Amino acid sequence: MEIKSFIEQFYTLWTQDYWRDELFTIFVSRNSYYDIILLTAKDFNPPLFYFLTKVVSDSFKDSPFYLRQIPLFFHILSSLVSYKLARLFVSKLPAFLFAILVLTNTFLVFYSFELRPYSAMVFLAILSVYFFFSKNKVGFVISNVLGLYTHTYYLIFYLMFFVFQKLKIVQKYKIEILFVNVSTLFSDLKPIILKRYLLLPLIFYLPWVPVLIAQTISKNKGFWLEKVSIFELFSSVFTYLGGFNYIPVILTIVILVIYLAIFRLGFNKIKSEISKISLVFGFFPIVISVLVSLFTPVFTVRYLIFTVPFLLLFFVGLIDNQQKNVKAVLMFLVLILIMIYSYVDYFSFNNPTNYRYGYLAYEVLSETDIKPEQIITNLPIHYFGIKYYFEREGIKSGNVKYFNLNKTFPHFIGDVVIDKDELIDTYPKQKSYIYLGKEDF
Repeated sequence: MEIKSFIEQFYTLWTQDYWRDELFTIFVSRNSYYDIILLTAKDFNPPLFYFLTKVVSDSFKDSPFYLRQIPLFFHILSSLVSYKLARLFVSKLPAFLFAILVLTNTFLVFYSFELRPYSAMVFLAILSVYFFFSKNKVGFVISNVLGLYTHTYYLIFYLMFFVFQKLKIVQKYKIEILFVNVSTLFSDLKPIILKRYLLLPLIFYLPWVPVLIAQTISKNKGFWLEKVSIFELFSSVFTYLGGFNYIPVILTIVILVIYLAIFRLGFNKIKSEISKISLVFGFFPIVISVLVSLFTPVFTVRYLIFTVPFLLLFFVGLIDNQQKNVKAVLMFLVLILIMIYSYVDYFSFNNPTNYRYGYLAYEVLSETDIKPEQIITNLPIHYFGIKYYFEREGIKSGNVKYFNLNKTFPHFIGDVVIDKDELIDTYPKQKSYIYLGKEDF
């Protein structure tokens, strides 16, 4: 029965109706490739994931079953590449454990069923680190270029390769930078000079840099992020390590204490290369985002999803460093923790009802004899859902309207895919319409 419940839960997660962010992806991908570039340049993220979505949707329409295979495909690949990466540093069993941790981490699983670029970003992050340490220069360049054109925050991850190489800023006076004496500057810069391919992804990214600057400036038009709170920082710790944050508080605290104890005991015992990877690619991006958020809000848990595998890698490296019997016990305990976390968390997988307003509205009205010519709403966060489901089921294209006295739509919700004729400031007098407001459901 439990296995059946798991299968049903995953199938529901796979095929359930789209929510707002996914519908934005669909609306963008309905355009030509050239228009996708223009639209994404006015929004936030680069166009690569929308290109891929367009390729699939042109063949299979907007079916959730097919479109959600895109992020799921990247999630499975992430697990496979995780094993390859871990094998560069640890033995087979801990490497296999690492692949299982990545595959079953409920935070990663959640976004592997969401039609957004997060799973692709995780895969490309793991792949680029694997190519970096396996000395595959071509693979390194290609994976990072793809990552940079997949999500804006991937730039943070890419820059961590320079931190890893101890790249330093020349100072006039002898000071300490990144715990390394500047007197060793030239010897530390030597790896950078010899590895010029590190700069190639950035060179390929240059055409998008003016767009990135413009997007940063346009953030003043409205941005949904707020300054980071202590609660969000605390919750992000066990969200990354254990899964999504629907876990009972007591269980979370217990598991967090176990993780911290392992970290404290093993920090100086773990293989140095793995500890550096975990620190630079797992911990540093979070710290940087938090520090920047003290001045302007940029920190959000899912945008830094690429840190998750590298935080998990630390514990795998620690286990590999133990004696054979201790290693077996630790692997068993970790697998038990995975099962507990997964059992509690997988059954919490549902898109919040308030984000599925458009689909619910359609379901209710479809059971009546009401056949309006137009659908009007003043709810920007639900507009894409209302537009998608009502137009799909019979309302003529262009007859779903957003009511606003200023005839404006919030930029951070996705105004780039809203046509001007969809915005109204008066109600129609000669057409029947249904008005969907905050109190309808």
